[in-house]
Order: sequence, then structure tokens, then C-alpha cells
Amino acid sequence: MRRAISNACLASLLLSIWLAVYVGAAAAQSGSYPSKPIHWIVPYTAGSFVDVFARKLAPVVAREMNGVIVIENRPGASGVIGATEVAKAAPDGYTFLYAIADPLIAATVLVKDIPYDPFKNFTLITKVQSGPPMLIANPNNKANSLREFLELAKTERTTYGSFGPGSFPQLMMEQLALDAGVKLEEVAYRSPPQAIQEVTSNQTSATFTSPPTAKSFQDSGRAKVFAVAGPSRLAAFPNTPTIQELGFNSLILRNPVWSGLFGPAALPSDIVQANVKAIHRAIKDPELMQWASSVSVDLLEMTSAEFQSVFWQEYDAVTALIRKANIKDPSQN
Repeated sequence: MRRAISNACLASLLLSIWLAVYVGAAAAQSGSYPSKPIHWIVPYTAGSFVDVFARKLAPVVAREMNGVIVIENRPGASGVIGATEVAKAAPDGYTFLYAIADPLIAATVLVKDIPYDPFKNFTLITKVQSGPPMLIANPNNKANSLREFLELAKTERTTYGSFGPGSFPQLMMEQLALDAGVKLEEVAYRSPPQAIQEVTSNQTSATFTSPPTAKSFQDSGRAKVFAVAGPSRLAAFPNTPTIQELGFNSLILRNPVWSGLFGPAALPSDIVQANVKAIHRAIKDPELMQWASSVSVDLLEMTSAEFQSVFWQEYDAVTALIRKANIKDPSQN
């Protein structure tokens, strides 16, 4: 009896997935997609940079699709909570994840029994933007450059703020520590704003943050800016060197932080292309382009196939770093 019930449940589930895929594809082909609001799950707190960007982008994309996009914040567990919701969603084109790499790359390596697999449970739609994180230090730090900061770390306890295991500040700081041969001690916080606040209030030594935040704190004297993690210097920071200029060439230290759109697995190709095309049209919007430039963000026109290629390259680099640096998630012990 139990086996019969189990088989019936499985058949029902497979039928539901098939119907979702069929209906989604039919809607895209008929031109009726979207016929109801699309939900973008942002797995971070409201006011975080990813959330702010998503809210700038979504109305423009919705206009291009003649639809409505609703932003829903699902913060927690370094993005895993929101990513899990999308991984379990029906592949009908109405639920997406708008996120940085962390919950689909580092978290899948660090978290035991994570309820999804980045290879099996997601459709990569497109990478949308990239921006170079800035390394900032507390204003009372004795160092005035990245080189001096690393020299001090050889003789003094040096902490940094992250927002959880596998978050980009942790990966970048641990890569920097490996490359420089120093010890940097992580202090994990619940959110990016908290990690930044603890640096500016002299509770931790340093962290990575976005260029607008770094600029604001630098101008107000609440932080020092040591370096930019990206391919070139920024116009807003003409005297701030890139980390690569200082001799650190690891992919993780020269690769800007990016955000992109992901769907659940088995998303019909017509739905994928409808979203890709709408985003590519949206990022040409003059107002969005002007705003992106003002916050040192590059808007990207990337196909789904191109996104997959660079995503797996980064996955391999992050996995290698986590193993080499012996990065652990304390909650998994």
C-alpha cells in the first residue's frame, strides 16, 4: 500500500512538472508570457546593494516584457534560504533568483546537506552586472596602504568582517591571506551593513564593500580605502590601486563581484530567452545606464551559455580556495 501511494505521489509530481514546463513553453510561444506577476527572490536584506540594484532593474525589465516583476526578500544563511525557495519552485517562468554567486557556489561547497545542487536544480539565465569590491579598513588602522596592512598582519592580530561562510569578503580576504602568507581572522556578521558598520566603528580591521559605500565612508573619514578588486582603477578612486597592480593575480582577487538571474531547473528555453532578451533591452535604458555608472557598476550583455561558462570557471576557483585555505562553516560542526 505504501509503495502504491508513493508511486502515485511520484507520478503526480512528474505530471505537475511536465504541465508547468508545457504551459510555460506554450505561453512563451503564444506571446502571452508573462500573464501574471513574475517574482524575483532576492536572498538578502532590503537595502543591501543586490536588493537596491534588483529594484532599479526590475521595473525596466518588466516594462520590456509588458509585465510586472515583484521583488521578495528572503535573507538568511548566506543566501541559502532564498535559493532553496527558487530551487523548489515550478519551472513556469514566474519565480527567479536574483543573487550574487555566494549561495550557488561557495555555500554548496561549505554547507552539509544543502537542499539543492547548482548543477541540477537551477537554470542560469544571464549575468547582469559586475562591480569591483573595495577593500576598506577602519580609520584608526595604523596602515595607510594594502602593503602596510599586510605587513602589520604579520605581527599583530588582524581581523576582517564577512557576512557568513563563503561570502565574497571571506573568500577575498582568505585568498589575500594565502597569497601574502599572513593570518587574517574572520569575524562573521549577519548582513553586509553590519560587517561594514563594525569596521567603521573600529571593531574589526577591514572588509570588502561596494564603491559607493567605500566612497561615502572615505569622504566622511570613517574608513580608509586600500585597494579595488577589479581589472582597472575606478574614476571615483583614481589614486586607489587595484589588488592586481600590487602583485596579487588570483582569479578571486581580480574578478569583480557580480549578480545575475537564475531560474529553477527545466525552465523552457523560450522562457529563458524571453527573460534574457528583456534584460538585454533593459540594460540599454539611459537612466539605468547613468545610475549604474554613478555607482561604478558595469552592465553586462551575456547569453545563457556564456553565463554558464564563466559560472563554472568561478565554481572551480572557489572550490579550490575553500579546500586550500581550509575554510569551514562553523554551524556545520
